Amino acid sequence: MRAIAIGISILLVLPSRPAGAQARLPTDGGMTTSLGQPGPWAWSLGVALGLRDDQSQIAGVGEARLGVYHEFLSRALGVGGLQGELYNQSQNAKYAAGARLRWVSQITGIALGADYSVTEKRVRPIFTYVHPIKRGGLFNDGSVLRLDMVTGAKRAITLGIETPLARRIPMGTTRPHTDVVSLPNSYRPPGTPVPAMSALRAAIASAREAASNIQRLCVPWLDHKGSGGATSDAEVVKRLEELRKLVSASGDGRNIDIGTRQFHDAIDRAFALAVASDRPASADELAAGRAIGARARLTLLDEVIFPYNRLLGQVKEHDSTHGLDVLARGAFLRWLYIDSRMPVPSRDGVMSVFDAMLDMVEDSRATTHREWGTSRFVWLPLQYGLRAAQYDTQAELDSIVERATDERFTEKNTVSYVMNEQFQNQLSPTIHAARSYHVLWTHDFRGHNAKGQPDEMAFRHVLRSYLAALTARVRAYDSTGTFPTYIILLDEWFYEVNSGRLWMDLLEDPMQHRVRLPSSHTWMEDSLRVAQDSLRSAVNNSALLTARRRQYGETWLRNLVKVHVSITNASDPSFWSCLR
Repeated sequence: MRAIAIGISILLVLPSRPAGAQARLPTDGGMTTSLGQPGPWAWSLGVALGLRDDQSQIAGVGEARLGVYHEFLSRALGVGGLQGELYNQSQNAKYAAGARLRWVSQITGIALGADYSVTEKRVRPIFTYVHPIKRGGLFNDGSVLRLDMVTGAKRAITLGIETPLARRIPMGTTRPHTDVVSLPNSYRPPGTPVPAMSALRAAIASAREAASNIQRLCVPWLDHKGSGGATSDAEVVKRLEELRKLVSASGDGRNIDIGTRQFHDAIDRAFALAVASDRPASADELAAGRAIGARARLTLLDEVIFPYNRLLGQVKEHDSTHGLDVLARGAFLRWLYIDSRMPVPSRDGVMSVFDAMLDMVEDSRATTHREWGTSRFVWLPLQYGLRAAQYDTQAELDSIVERATDERFTEKNTVSYVMNEQFQNQLSPTIHAARSYHVLWTHDFRGHNAKGQPDEMAFRHVLRSYLAALTARVRAYDSTGTFPTYIILLDEWFYEVNSGRLWMDLLEDPMQHRVRLPSSHTWMEDSLRVAQDSLRSAVNNSALLTARRRQYGETWLRNLVKVHVSITNASDPSFWSCLR
């Protein structure tokens, strides 16, 4: 009882979740959170230690600094911008202060500029180099190591740490902290040798040839080698000719299916011969060979092919399937010894065939890696683990995708393929039709077109789609009591390149923000101003919205009546990598 009482006392004194902290719908006083847009100014704080040459002696230097950076070209490129900086120093216990202005290239980590010492009234050149040392920064928060060299009279060198401040999206957290994936231990114990039976070895050789053909047809390498020109073109033509001969050798255009059937027939025959040991396989042993082959294919898919292919596009450290082979052998051995009721004398022969299958898959991986020159594009053909009859219906294809992704399809989803020319016309009706939420996930919402002028198509969507829909939903609010959540997910690369901020600023604050355009486009400004006036009027005329505005506050209202913008794939110079 005493222990229970102590436990209850602890629970009573633990901080409880506030009653209003549970998630609430925006129309009921809740708030919608989004990533927003990157700010134009990037603040940082730094400390450093170093040495200064005072001509007569070497002095120790300690420094604290506060800086702000503005990118002039493209934040996504990180080519160049200006950083202003204030600093305080201690030089052999003597106080010093100053300011710096530097041109910074985040993509190279190099900065050049001027250092002005307030205490000495002196301007000197300064050279800076920064590096995160590891992906995500020194402490996984975007912090970088910074080396400064001030030249001229009383030159100095300092080494310190610079940390980002007040970033909406914390730096050092936007990407994986490793740019490679580690496969399981690549060591594989020696496999079981194939018994010295000519028929069995011939079956395995036939399967190996078919496996090679599957690899060549399923993942053909048709890219150029070298610097281009006639020599590279000749290599491509040569490879195409090899594929043509391979396809024509089958007598029809279904060579990948024929190769797949040959591969699995040879594997099943090899398993049957392994069961029969040193005599021809009977009908029962041929049936057993097919059953073992089916189990081997299932194990190969689940333990080797699917796990490896899930890493497509990523650099693999110590690229090999040997580590996955160990797991596959373990699973197959368990089935062989416990569930298969296989005669003991046949087990080693069966394992030798399965080991040969694993070797064929590894050979396919190695060939593809060698041809592409990287592990990122290696794909293990699913045909090694599937007969054609196992993927010739939609239900079977769905099942394979579910197993490969370890996810289940959900019902009643609608996917519509829309041609580029139709997309603009289809987008606007969906925005107006939204009653709960609307998500636009796109790579580009142009602020300026190729001529540097305000993009008219984007303008029309802002005016006739979003502002019109916001106004219509506000006018219906008194009768519906609900308001849709409008969301735009936009990639930072095109957002920066095409000045997406022009329209995103307005959509994020449609009742207050004023768009300023060149004099040649005042008609756009006028149209937007009229639409914003209509929106504000609708808000002020809504009795329910006015009542809830008094209840929840102005911040709630501006969070409700807006488009929630999230700029994704934000640039982060603390993540440095090289393609391999």
